[in-house]
Amino acid sequence: MNHAVTVGLAGSRHERSVARAGAVLEHERLGSRRIGAGQGATLWVDGARVTRPGAAFANGVAVAVNNQCDSYHMLTHPGVLIVPAGLATAEGEGESGRELLTALVAGYEVQCRCARDFIPSTPAHGFRASPVYGILGCAATTAKLLGLDARGVGNAIALAASFAGSLDRGPAHRRARRGLRGGAGGPERDVGGEPRRAGISGRGDGARG
Repeated sequence: MNHAVTVGLAGSRHERSVARAGAVLEHERLGSRRIGAGQGATLWVDGARVTRPGAAFANGVAVAVNNQCDSYHMLTHPGVLIVPAGLATAEGEGESGRELLTALVAGYEVQCRCARDFIPSTPAHGFRASPVYGILGCAATTAKLLGLDARGVGNAIALAASFAGSLDRGPAHRRARRGLRGGAGGPERDVGGEPRRAGISGRGDGARG
């Protein structure tokens, strides 16, 4: 967790991080609220109160943008997605640090176990491994923080699987893919209009898969 937060703080001033944070502030700011249960989550560095999905998205982009995040088998990056989603959920639910760490361990376990038998075949077939498997880890972490039982956590993971994906042919430049998809695999975001407005171009063959 310390690594992800440190890398996120270092990446927060990158132009892509600033663009995503600006979009979240424009559409998902909650105004002046106290920290605690039911109060949304914090946008790192800025300190603004925003929705939990908005915080997880923008903070996740900051973690991913400089390509300094952690990795499992070099091809999937749990901390990019699980840590921002876990922190936002724990903050919004008013959970303790002990509960957050337990939930993060659960998320890492789910993501890495799901990914270990399918790497490197996942990227070899044109998919980005972090969003494909990261959303499963995020589901486990957030479900744990929401107090769901084993059946509920399993249901959350199953539902998250229906949103899993990410082609390797979206943004035209590889470094832009990292910054965009780092935050996209957790909460489902509108990742079409805002990144384009920020100057990120898509590949001409992106729709071919």
